[in-house]
Amino acid sequence: REIEIGDPVRREDTIKVGSESWCEIQFPGCAVVRLQEETILEIGAIDLSSGGRTVQLEMTAGSVLCKVQKLIQEESFALKTPAVVCGVRGTEFTIKAAGQDKTVVAVKSGAVAVLPATLAVSELTGQTPAAGGAAPAAGAAQMNASLAEMLGMVEREQAIIVEANEEIAITEEIIAQTAKI
Repeated sequence: REIEIGDPVRREDTIKVGSESWCEIQFPGCAVVRLQEETILEIGAIDLSSGGRTVQLEMTAGSVLCKVQKLIQEESFALKTPAVVCGVRGTEFTIKAAGQDKTVVAVKSGAVAVLPATLAVSELTGQTPAAGGAAPAAGAAQMNASLAEMLGMVEREQAIIVEANEEIAITEEIIAQTAKI
């Protein structure tokens, strides 16, 4: 259906922007995301509660401009393309998905950590906010916490970091090299 100004977006909503159009999504207290023409974006998770703000988006095609407020340790903003997942804590950046084999990341301010899409920490640990269902058993929760800690270390030490005023084309070869490490 066509959306109107002020319509809310929810988890698992998919937004498709046509030609000669754009759409802006506001995540209060967290981020503003502007979808350019010919962009498809899925809302993976939204949790805007105080002290636990989390936004996870998945862009399958197109280009987005993101302005993310400074987030604290427990908070996160992640944007996934077919090739990479980008995590930020407070920055202004653009991502353009150029198919399965290339993603262009341009950062205006702050920094963006880029990892292969296969290393999306929340997906690998099953810790997606607002997923519903029963809480995991104690053993599974402890294992997820250990895995999240290990993947966090990989993210801190092996991620491609795109700094302010940089633009990097992340190719299939770069992604494969980072995934191997």
